[in-house]
Amino acid sequence: MDTYEALRQLLDKDATGCPPAPEIYEILRILFDEEEAGVALGLSFRPLPVSLVAGRAGVNPRRAEELLDRMSSRGIVFVKEKAGEKRYALQPVMPGLFEFPFMGGSRNDATDRLAPLWNKYMEKFGKGFGSPSMPFARVIPVQEELEHDPGVLPFQKIDEMIDHARVVGIGHCACRSTMQRCDAPREACMMFDDTCDFLVERGHGRIITKEEMKRKLREFDELGLVHQVNNSQEKLSFICNCCSCCCELLRARIQLKTPTS
Repeated sequence: MDTYEALRQLLDKDATGCPPAPEIYEILRILFDEEEAGVALGLSFRPLPVSLVAGRAGVNPRRAEELLDRMSSRGIVFVKEKAGEKRYALQPVMPGLFEFPFMGGSRNDATDRLAPLWNKYMEKFGKGFGSPSMPFARVIPVQEELEHDPGVLPFQKIDEMIDHARVVGIGHCACRSTMQRCDAPREACMMFDDTCDFLVERGHGRIITKEEMKRKLREFDELGLVHQVNNSQEKLSFICNCCSCCCELLRARIQLKTPTS
């Protein structure tokens, strides 16, 4: 099987999916060279030690680690250290391969080539986005609106969710970077804990204080942006501050009528 088709099939096992289309093969070739794609086939969406990844990919462990570190520096492979050992995981299409290369805010040849390809691919991707039994994200109001809504569960109080985070940060919005349809703030993607550590360490975002994050959320709310968080009661991974003209999650819901987005 072609290496890139095998990688697409692996990505398709995630709940967000990765349907076949000419654009996704071109995207994967921009993101991964062939040797990197071969090593990525040894990954799963759960962090694994390099020895296991190398064995699954049939690659020398030292070379596998070099390639995994190279990919993680670009944000396309996740890495974290546990008990003194680095562990690596494949990034899903969203959030991951689509967003992270754009979140540092800089433009280069790769991002310029990726932007139109993602724009075309997202219409196909959005039609089957998410799991039939569980939406990928949910919309959440800011704190002031919750004060008058006794029917909202306590875990939906966004200020409390921010306070529970270990560390918080912000990066540039990939949707607005690729679409370029509005003047809404580009630095508007908020990340938390392990995701924040990973992206900031690689120059794809910056640390902010929790109070700054709360202030920015209120500013974004006044601009009419929609706050979407990962669909989990336990902890936040991201808050997307979305506009209806650029956001791919909202596009999947509004334009493509995808109920699981």
